[in-house]
Amino acid sequence: MQALRQGIFTELMAQASAEVEQMTADLPRAAEGYLVSSLSRDNLLERLIDADYRLAQTGDADALQLLRSCRDDWYGALLPATGNEALAKLVLFAGDGLNHHALLSLDGANESLDALPPKPRCWNWSGSCSKR
Repeated sequence: MQALRQGIFTELMAQASAEVEQMTADLPRAAEGYLVSSLSRDNLLERLIDADYRLAQTGDADALQLLRSCRDDWYGALLPATGNEALAKLVLFAGDGLNHHALLSLDGANESLDALPPKPRCWNWSGSCSKR
């Protein structure tokens, strides 16, 4: 079990770091990218966050610290992208909300998000549709 836990931690750090690097490399699109990626439930990063979150719920202090570290890194990328502390936090919170609603809509029903534009079929930092 310890090896699985460590594997989740290691891969989550790598995936989150890669996303932060993409955000900082394209600051004008960082907030958009963060929000659009929050709509997706079918990617490795979201699955790793979910797994780590479950570990944190059991009282695993290291798992909770890793989630906090990821959040701080995303905030660190959003701050220069937005130029405003409150706006950077708002983007983080909006992303959390979008992610929560995407989780509730796994069956395909998206009633609460019908007012939003349709989710792009795929999205990445380069603007092309390739798998991460």
